[in-house]
Amino acid sequence: MKKSLLLCVCVLSLGALSAFTEVSSNIGNSTTWSLSGSPYIITGNVSVVGSSNPVLTIEAGVQVLFNSQASLIIGHGSNSGYAGGLIVNGTQQSPVLFSANQAPPQPGHWNSLRFNTQCLNDQLLINHATFEYGGFTNTMVEVGGGNPVFDHCLFRHSASMGLSHSSNSVSAAIQNCTFENNASYPLRWNPASVYQIGAGNSYSGNTHQRILLKAVTLTQGTTWHDPGIPYELEDNIIIQTGINPLIIQTGVDLLFREGDGLNVGHGTSVSLDGCVTAEGASFAAVNPATRWNGIRIDVYSDPCQFTGCLIQDAGPLALGGFYIRTLTNPVLLDDCDFVNIDNYAVWANENAMFQIQNCSFTTCRNTVSVYPNDMAKLKGGNHYNGNTDNRIHCQSGNISSSTSWTAQGMAVFVLGNLTSFGTNTPETVIPYGTILEFNAGTSMAIGHSSSSSYRASLRAIGTTFRGAQSTPGYWTGLIFSAETNPSLLSGCVVRDAGYNNAAAINIVTQTCTVTGSWIYNNQALGINLGNNSYASLSGNLITLCGSYPLSLVANAVRVLGEGNYFSSNGVDRIEVRANTIESSGVWRDPGVPYYFTGSVSIYSPSPFAHIKIMPGTEILLPNGAAINVGYSSSATYQGSLEAEGTLFTRASESAVPAGIVFNSFCVDALCAFTNCSFSYLQNASQNTAIYVNNSDPSFQGCLFTNNPGSGILAANSARPTVNDCCFTNNGYYPIRTIASAFDVVSGVGNSFSGNNPDRILMSGGTLNQNYVWNNPSIPVEVSTDIQVYGTEHPVLRINSGLNLLFQSNTGLSIGYSSSSTYTGGLIAEGATFSALNGATGGWDGLSFVRYINPVSYLRGCVIQFAGSDGNLRINNSPLTLVENCVIRWGTYGIRASGTQVQTSIIRNYILSNETGIHLSSGANPTIGGNLADANSISGNDLYGVQNTSSTVVNAEWNWWGDPSGPNLRYGDGVTAYVDYDPFRTTDIGDAPARFLLLSPQDLELVSDPDPVLDWEEAIDPSPGDTVLYNLQICLSASFDTDVISYIDLESTVFHIPEGVLADNCRYYWRVSATDTQSQTTWSLQPYLRFDLAIPEDPGEFQLLEPVHLQNVYVTSPLLSWQPSLDPDPGDQISYTVHLSLTAGFEDEEILSTSQTSIFSGFCQPGQIYFWKVKAQDQTGRYCFSETWRFFVDPEATPRAPASFTLISTGDDILIEWDAVPGADCYDIWFCDTPYGTFSLLDSVSNPSFQHVGAALLSHCFYQVVAHDTQ
Repeated sequence: MKKSLLLCVCVLSLGALSAFTEVSSNIGNSTTWSLSGSPYIITGNVSVVGSSNPVLTIEAGVQVLFNSQASLIIGHGSNSGYAGGLIVNGTQQSPVLFSANQAPPQPGHWNSLRFNTQCLNDQLLINHATFEYGGFTNTMVEVGGGNPVFDHCLFRHSASMGLSHSSNSVSAAIQNCTFENNASYPLRWNPASVYQIGAGNSYSGNTHQRILLKAVTLTQGTTWHDPGIPYELEDNIIIQTGINPLIIQTGVDLLFREGDGLNVGHGTSVSLDGCVTAEGASFAAVNPATRWNGIRIDVYSDPCQFTGCLIQDAGPLALGGFYIRTLTNPVLLDDCDFVNIDNYAVWANENAMFQIQNCSFTTCRNTVSVYPNDMAKLKGGNHYNGNTDNRIHCQSGNISSSTSWTAQGMAVFVLGNLTSFGTNTPETVIPYGTILEFNAGTSMAIGHSSSSSYRASLRAIGTTFRGAQSTPGYWTGLIFSAETNPSLLSGCVVRDAGYNNAAAINIVTQTCTVTGSWIYNNQALGINLGNNSYASLSGNLITLCGSYPLSLVANAVRVLGEGNYFSSNGVDRIEVRANTIESSGVWRDPGVPYYFTGSVSIYSPSPFAHIKIMPGTEILLPNGAAINVGYSSSATYQGSLEAEGTLFTRASESAVPAGIVFNSFCVDALCAFTNCSFSYLQNASQNTAIYVNNSDPSFQGCLFTNNPGSGILAANSARPTVNDCCFTNNGYYPIRTIASAFDVVSGVGNSFSGNNPDRILMSGGTLNQNYVWNNPSIPVEVSTDIQVYGTEHPVLRINSGLNLLFQSNTGLSIGYSSSSTYTGGLIAEGATFSALNGATGGWDGLSFVRYINPVSYLRGCVIQFAGSDGNLRINNSPLTLVENCVIRWGTYGIRASGTQVQTSIIRNYILSNETGIHLSSGANPTIGGNLADANSISGNDLYGVQNTSSTVVNAEWNWWGDPSGPNLRYGDGVTAYVDYDPFRTTDIGDAPARFLLLSPQDLELVSDPDPVLDWEEAIDPSPGDTVLYNLQICLSASFDTDVISYIDLESTVFHIPEGVLADNCRYYWRVSATDTQSQTTWSLQPYLRFDLAIPEDPGEFQLLEPVHLQNVYVTSPLLSWQPSLDPDPGDQISYTVHLSLTAGFEDEEILSTSQTSIFSGFCQPGQIYFWKVKAQDQTGRYCFSETWRFFVDPEATPRAPASFTLISTGDDILIEWDAVPGADCYDIWFCDTPYGTFSLLDSVSNPSFQHVGAALLSHCFYQVVAHDTQ
């Protein structure tokens, strides 16, 4: 391109030096410019004009060069006798060039080619011409007259426009032309002549890639087609074409300047009407930031139709991006998109004729504004997305003063949005039985969104809010804005709402009540509570909604009242949006799960937040979410969580929630979980479902199952209490705890199966107070050393069956080595102390040091697999007794040293150690000593007893593994200073040891239908023997018939399966222990007995009167119900009646009776009342009836008095009756016969009257009528 341009410049330069034609004067006669005279230099303003009507013809290839600011003018400005013409005969190969006489050429060097008013219309033909570097003033080619035709022309490098019309009455025609790199618009055109822009034109590189349309009033129909680039309007364009429309074809883009718009018709004159038909066109602002004034269809216009159009970027000065005022002919908006409108997308005046269908409203400030009688003109298919206010507004729909509607007996068809707000805080009361039908996309909004100066309230009782069509999402719904006074929906129906996925009822305000209502058939959410809303919700049925029935923040779950029912929704869960719970309350079981959107914390300053979750509740947590109870770093903030019968689990199969975390500052006494279930939970950093850090929650009867990690982890000083819980199929230790907390997790009745591993993991530490460790029914793995000592002389008591498995290099140490200030003790009966790896030397053994609590002893224990210090190390310690233990497979069975050792070692099995008993430094225990206390010492590799000091030890009457006694060849050998003779010639026996039945205790009253039975472990002395238990349960002590048996049980704790036992029966139970050699031992007691008595609730019953949904006409109706029958013999039933304006019974009247009917208190006319009855027996168990409701008619009157007494007092009669609720006065009527005419005695305000002298009459008959002030 650079090379061609330089070549062109050289040619011109040579031409200028050799041959050119200078044109400096007007051309008055027709002439032809040929190639031989080229280039033609126009030195100034040259006109083709004259009385002969000259025509300038320019042949192919000719160059016309203009000096600075020069112009070529065709025709005369006013005199038709001096017309002119221009014929340009360029060809594709040899176009005619109109350019600057300048090297190099610059845009704007010359002025223009101008067609004046008086031109020869048939002599204005320009073919294959190039116009460049002109446009000194406004345009490079100016059409002020004639109708020049441009074909295959190139307009480029103009300093302004390429081609412009200066007259409204003429028009050029262009086709196959190119406009490129012009400094302004390529074209400026007359709107009436857009059809003259022919095919084949192209536009590129122009500063304004738009065709500029002049500001005119169109008075004749015309067509605007798509030129390939937008049209820009210079000013308002007014369409007054009559019945002949402006047709705007598909693809046309119209851009309007700030403050301008498209106006159709006239506001006052029918003669200035007009119309537009547009299909697939776009109407927008030149600059979206400065907007435009939109489309206005005025009062007098002809039928207009907009199909598939885009209207966008209209500004705030217009009522609407599309403003419809027409009263005479319809406007059709079909399949149009309204985008980014800075006010209303469509505003229609009252009674305007229009139809809107299949249109989309996006990112507009408001969507559509119409009047009530015009709302039906919004047809189907419209969409509203992302607008500032997605509600369709009804211009006359604001309720600014308090009002009470009268029921019409037919539906009220609401065509536009209803709002209610005002400075006088209006209250709207909608009466019972009213039906409001809302058209597509509309809403009813109460209160103001931001200003407290404009508030309102709504009381709707028995009202139906529904769509005009029974289609989910047909209307938006009810909106209670932030600045709303307390409002009430009672017994209402809200259906067909949820347009644009809005909630059927969206409550942003803090206080609102929705009770006893039916919310169904809605597109999305049933009810949404804003982040600061604590609306009261009770007794509602939410069903067939497309999303969640209810969404609210966690801190608002407490306001969810009784009696709500959720069913068959798109997501039958309550969405609980994550936040911090700072207020105490009760979470009821809504019948569907609560789904948390994220982590929730429970804490607050005092009074500390406490949440109680009722039975049946399900909590679903998403991935990574946790429930954090309490505060981690300050006692100023605390919290607590209590739950009964609650399921805590994952929200989806892929989710791994972080479970529940109990932080350091909890209100421990209130953190209690009963019969709860925890599954699929895992705190990622702690690998546990429940992480308890420095706090003390309790778990009773809970299930921990399928958690990827542990069930419970107790860290630092945490002491969670765990009783009667089941741990199954967890991916890690079911419980991980610390030694100082093991007593509360090793509680009664826990069961374990399928965990990985089925052991409790316990870390060690120092125990400085008394603890009792029970058998949790699975082994306990000890990961670090445990010491027992302290100034309070603590004692660790280990009960039968506990199996402690120590990791390598760990052990259990009792007492303190250097000061009697610190002592500790151990009482262990029936426990096992062993190595996790099951190999000799696998742990450091059980050690008693110098200063111990003297109550310490070991009885019936198994101690095995310890290392260099022996299974049992007695280090100068006054341990009193080691009895009935099995001590085996250690480096030493017992290693004792020091003169303080005076231990009685009796009736033990000391087997298969390297050395059975090693004594040093004056240790002097009694080993056996008599026939009844004999030990079995056998199978030890080096010695049975080795004594390295000179103190003679009594080791008489023991079995040494051979009838010949202790010798290294046959029996276990002994060293010197061991008195072993006499000795046993037979072993002491090897069947399982006798054991005790523990619980239930004998004759205990059991109310659990599936009780847990517990007994001691039966210790078997034989190496390698395992013990299995057989449990028998029977209705008689003879165990001869109908015996329930469970055989080969490994654990000493058994949970009787559900449904096995019958209520109100006495059961006998016993256990036997059988070892591998089929040797059987029975429990020490022949049996124990327990009585199973399960208290039962009173029987179900029905309400009778008033029937459900009945209208009552007295202000104190009689409430009646069926009797409830209690299955427990002798129980007496009493009844409590609950009566309230809400189905949640938040502010209730309570009436008590032993009968099955009672009069209510005062019931306000025009209100709905909810009532239910509670039947309760003497044990406190109860049963509720269903909740019914009745409507008190607005004209209801006080009932008649129901209870009379007549008392003779001397000559008078005192008449007394029950006070009638709502009665202001009583009329007393009297007659001496029951059927005569009664006369009024008096009117009184109190329920009694003294009839003077009546006792002297033979007969007295009375009537009392109750009245109110109405």
